[in-house]
Amino acid sequence: MWDIFPHIIESSKPMSTTVHRCHVSIAAHRALLTAAIATVLAGCGGGTQQDTPPPAASASLKTAQAGDLVAYAKERLRARFGMALPAGLAATTGGATASSDTIAAATPPGTLVQEAGVDEADLLKIDGNTVLSLHGSILRRHQLAARQLNTVDAVTLESPPENAYVTQRGLHLVPGGPAMVIEERWQVGQWSGQCPAEACAMIGLTVFLPTQPSVHLQRVARDSGLTAAPAWTLDGRLVGSRRIGNQLLLVTTHVPALAVDALPATATTAEREAVLASLTAQDLLPRRRQGNAQAIPLVQETECLLQPGNASTAVEITTVTVLDLSTDTWRSRCFVGGTEAMYMTADALVLATTRWPYLQADALTVYPAQMQTDVHQFALTASAVDYRASGSVPGHLGWDTSRKSQRFSAWRGDLRVLSFTGDVGWGAAPVNGTAPSPATLTVLRESGGQLQPVGQLPNTARSAPIGKPDEQVYAVRFVGDRGYVVTFRQIDPLYVLDLSNAADPLIAGSLETPGFSQDLYDLGPGWLLGTGRETDAQGRVTGLGISLFDVRDAQAPRLAAGARLGDGSSATALDASPQGINLWRSGTRAQAALPVAVELGGLYGTALQRVTVDTGAGSLALSPLLPASTEGPSQGVAVERALVLGDQVLYLDGTGALTLHDW
Repeated sequence: MWDIFPHIIESSKPMSTTVHRCHVSIAAHRALLTAAIATVLAGCGGGTQQDTPPPAASASLKTAQAGDLVAYAKERLRARFGMALPAGLAATTGGATASSDTIAAATPPGTLVQEAGVDEADLLKIDGNTVLSLHGSILRRHQLAARQLNTVDAVTLESPPENAYVTQRGLHLVPGGPAMVIEERWQVGQWSGQCPAEACAMIGLTVFLPTQPSVHLQRVARDSGLTAAPAWTLDGRLVGSRRIGNQLLLVTTHVPALAVDALPATATTAEREAVLASLTAQDLLPRRRQGNAQAIPLVQETECLLQPGNASTAVEITTVTVLDLSTDTWRSRCFVGGTEAMYMTADALVLATTRWPYLQADALTVYPAQMQTDVHQFALTASAVDYRASGSVPGHLGWDTSRKSQRFSAWRGDLRVLSFTGDVGWGAAPVNGTAPSPATLTVLRESGGQLQPVGQLPNTARSAPIGKPDEQVYAVRFVGDRGYVVTFRQIDPLYVLDLSNAADPLIAGSLETPGFSQDLYDLGPGWLLGTGRETDAQGRVTGLGISLFDVRDAQAPRLAAGARLGDGSSATALDASPQGINLWRSGTRAQAALPVAVELGGLYGTALQRVTVDTGAGSLALSPLLPASTEGPSQGVAVERALVLGDQVLYLDGTGALTLHDW
């Protein structure tokens, strides 16, 4: 949700203070701002007021028949208006911030992706010797030749309407084919509805809110000059996008604007029933249109799935859409409920949602006791998106929306999930959990339409917790039959999990180091690169940290090398996007390019940090910073990218300038 206000986030520096018992990181900074915004939104949006989880129920989905979707929505709307708002709290639905993410190296050069062969959107793409860079509303094409970079042409994309906030989600590039640019738009206007008296007293009688968000897809042909076709517009927000060959997959969530929500708080039951009587499926379902053409349904009611066990009063539609870029054919499937994260392999899609509402207290996110996260698995075929199975895991996927999908990994037919199950949240806000471990590893296996747990850690036989009391989960990385987890409060424990036996996972070893890693990357068998923060003895951030971990011996992991950069106010492109780093690996040599925001010559500016690793020698070295261009205004490190080309590197800085440098 914080992407509604990108100008606020991009101007923020990471926090370096300690709040009560829990360090507040950049991820927490976002979470706190998200919570503050959500509190205002929920106070006037009539969200769910349920503060305890419903009784245990199946996570399974069922196909909707004609009339089922409307009946489902009416049931939840009636329940919503019959609940009282808890004093001092505002409720939001438990699903739904966009996320797109990366943890594993792709075959270079190219965007770093979570799963090989599953492309992710980025601001910098390469196809042979052709490079495309996206900055603001301008897409530029460049050509690499004789170790030089030349800009060939550019195209300006469709301008947003006035008073609209735009977030560029990046572009997908089909080898030898078109580029697809994806962005989100939020049109800001005055809210015309009413809100409960308790909420209005807190925020004033009139507030300004974004109207319905939309996702924009613009196809750009590369046959001769860059040519942009009229954009497709989809109702809702973008959870994420992936591309396999010519197939572009989009996951979006849509909260319909319903007439019943605009009624005053004093409306009678009869008045609400009169409005509900006219509710139709078309009022609930998202639409799509191209250019100024008439909008058409993105999905039909009978292509939707319902979750009978979902007790949330939110009315939200998650749609999985596959667009064939070679034929411009669309196929969609939806289910009722929000989605927090997506994870995708070459033949399967996993979506995470929850039946439990989030609560906001004093601008901090509070999760209910015994919370569960539902996991839905879909099979991807050439002609359909087929629902396969559902299951649940304890806890939730953390507060950092950009890293939620890293909590999933498919391996040999099983799905591994690492969830947070502690009882203290960001800023020491209670989570009300009951599990003794801050983290829980669950291994799920499909059986008879259910994702059944076949292994879990901790368990009765292996009760040692993953993490210490009050710690948060920062980095999660799965590599084959191992899992790596970083937790943090004042010191960084790196846990090595042995997952070779799905029914009996175990903690093989652990390592404590100062600071913490927010992201972990595989550098080949037995080696990990960590990027995060350096801290002092009290857990306060003192600078950026880059670490090389030797995990060849799972029982005795060690810190082979490390480097510190900048001070406590420094930031990196990874703080805004999982595509904020680029890796190149060749034998024992690995190169990482990371845009950073640090103090340069007494001024705070952005630059490219080059990191060279030799796993043969166990060494890590930082090259001198490459400063960003000073010609023109900069949008900051959040939109900076890099692409490693062996002995050269491309740097897209915050001004939109793309430059080529020797490594």
